[in-house]
Amino acid sequence: MIQEEYFPVVNARLHPRLLTWWKDDPTDPDRPSLHNPAVQRLVAAIAPETHGTDLGGVMSLNVHLASAGLVLRVHQPFVSRPRLLAVQDVRRHLATVGLCVPAPRPGSVRFQTP
Repeated sequence: MIQEEYFPVVNARLHPRLLTWWKDDPTDPDRPSLHNPAVQRLVAAIAPETHGTDLGGVMSLNVHLASAGLVLRVHQPFVSRPRLLAVQDVRRHLATVGLCVPAPRPGSVRFQTP
């Protein structure tokens, strides 16, 4: 864990999981793992013929599903549905104005908790 002196101001009203992440060790950000059984079930539901490849990521897990031609993004539990929807709206807009961004495919957005 990182020493408290690096974070002199901590808002006690933060969600406990977010607070834990904020103080987390940057060398181990506790992002979701490809080996998590819930992630494995999701990969199997989307692309049963592939095992998925961990593409990395700092806060979220990015899994390449080669047979489906997709990248699955798995976020940490404290990331809210409204935030994810807002991020996807921004990405869709940026894609419509010609920027190369990872925009979700229509109908492919899925929210699931373990």
